[in-house]
Amino acid sequence: MEAGKPSSAAASRGQQHEIMWNRLVAQLTVLKILAIACTASAICVMVTSNQNVLVYGIPFSARFTYSTAFKFLVAANGIVCGFSVVSLFFILPQLGKSSSSAAHPPLNLFYLLLHEMVMMGLMTAACGAATAIGLVGYDGIEEIGWMSFCENVPNFCHKMLASVVLSYMVLCTYLALTFVCASKLAASSSPH
Repeated sequence: MEAGKPSSAAASRGQQHEIMWNRLVAQLTVLKILAIACTASAICVMVTSNQNVLVYGIPFSARFTYSTAFKFLVAANGIVCGFSVVSLFFILPQLGKSSSSAAHPPLNLFYLLLHEMVMMGLMTAACGAATAIGLVGYDGIEEIGWMSFCENVPNFCHKMLASVVLSYMVLCTYLALTFVCASKLAASSSPH
């Protein structure tokens, strides 16, 4: 073998590494686009969920703005959507590059992993709060005199449910993103 030329085995390993890197970037891109679509949909469904009805001759309106938990869910979805778009602009330029040509890929993956974990934590809190209030709305709590209101405003409650389900899909997407980043980071830091 001539000095200075890489062996065919080393070149093959380099090509495999580049394919794996591009596959990682493609996975991250698809999951980010899914998260963006679900957060935007959840916001649209929640914001358009207003319903006005007459209950025993008394006008009654249901709006997401009446509940801090639902406002928190809309805000969390907005934040996650915005940061997903921003992080997508950092991920897309990596497509087609090999991980060796990207500037410090394990370091970038570490920051990306931190980002995914923060977004996942925010969605966990928002989904938990909205679920708790939603369950009270659906079932009420008879022991303390809280009545179910979903019997009176079913369209509102169905839209709330749809928005919360979409938000849980975002949470699952960010859980998958966290696993993808963590596994790639662990693989890149282990000795070959």
